[in-house]
Amino acid sequence: MMQDNQSMLHLYVLGPGVGESIVIRLPDGKWGVIDCFCNKGGSSQSSIDTFDFLQRKHVDALEFLCLTHPHHDHYSGMIQLLENLRIKNFWQFPEMCGDDLLYLLQTFRQTSKEHEATALGSLLGLADRMRKQKQLDIEYVRGVSQIYPTSVTIGGSSPVSEIAIWALAPSSGISADYRSKITACFDKDYRLLSKAPRHAYHNYISIALLMMYGDTHILLGGDTIIRSWKATLQKIDNKSILSVDFVKVGHHGSANANDLPLWELFSSKRKPIAVITPFVSSRLPRQNVLKLIRQHSSDLISTCPEVLEPRTRERYDLSGKNSQKKLATLKKLKCHSYITRSSLNTGICHVRFDNNGHGETEFLHIGNNFSETL
Repeated sequence: MMQDNQSMLHLYVLGPGVGESIVIRLPDGKWGVIDCFCNKGGSSQSSIDTFDFLQRKHVDALEFLCLTHPHHDHYSGMIQLLENLRIKNFWQFPEMCGDDLLYLLQTFRQTSKEHEATALGSLLGLADRMRKQKQLDIEYVRGVSQIYPTSVTIGGSSPVSEIAIWALAPSSGISADYRSKITACFDKDYRLLSKAPRHAYHNYISIALLMMYGDTHILLGGDTIIRSWKATLQKIDNKSILSVDFVKVGHHGSANANDLPLWELFSSKRKPIAVITPFVSSRLPRQNVLKLIRQHSSDLISTCPEVLEPRTRERYDLSGKNSQKKLATLKKLKCHSYITRSSLNTGICHVRFDNNGHGETEFLHIGNNFSETL
């Protein structure tokens, strides 16, 4: 039997076909956000904004805000939360300051992503100023460590269950490897020595979180890659904690973040609910990954349901540069299996859990009134 709605753990996974945000309502009524992508560039039908969602929920404070890694699709809307909400804890990928931060920002500039360098610099700069003014606590996260202990009290009674959040990744070794790969591409004056660092390197330091509410285990994997998972698993003796009830699928369903050993571990005791946030321009998720997840999950839900349909097996993002030229080519080839980012049925995957591993899901369309109940 499910608990009453107020004592449930609620997860809202938002994704407009590029990027993602995860909004969490804890059983004690507090809120948290993991990553925050703002898609204000699309049509009014496809645009989605985490801050707008929180306003509809009358949220003016966050218990925590987490930036898993420095990819634009995970932080582009985050500065709006820092500017408008009271935030108690800011969890960030492993510490980068001074020269390391300059190297990181220069990486974006050398790959023609000046706007990303500006946005990330502004975000981290604001967070640091708030820290110095004692308005914000910043924790640079590394696995394996517990970062959020609290007791959940419902209606003034004794604690129902403890909420615990553990950082599983990245490991110190992976973080050091990432830093060396970035800095090796530049001289001491931040000039590029050879080819620009691969954009994918930033997934090395993605934070992965495990949330435990009684017997309910929730895995929020960010863009954590398999290599990082292997380093994490070497540090975890009791791997049964990774038999989970819910998985936010890593890296939008790429093969670099999902393999058979991982999903056998995630589903070793029971098949979890899985939610995926597609990245259309990178043709994610991959079909072989979808097949793997379907075999090891009790339910697979997408923030863009069309992406899971067979007719979109071959996908092309036609919303960017040269979109008309691409579209003309596809029509000439009589290729009908294409979608545009603005045509996606963007929505929110809402899952609620009690503390015994029992979960219920629903899909919320953008036009819906975001009600508290299923």
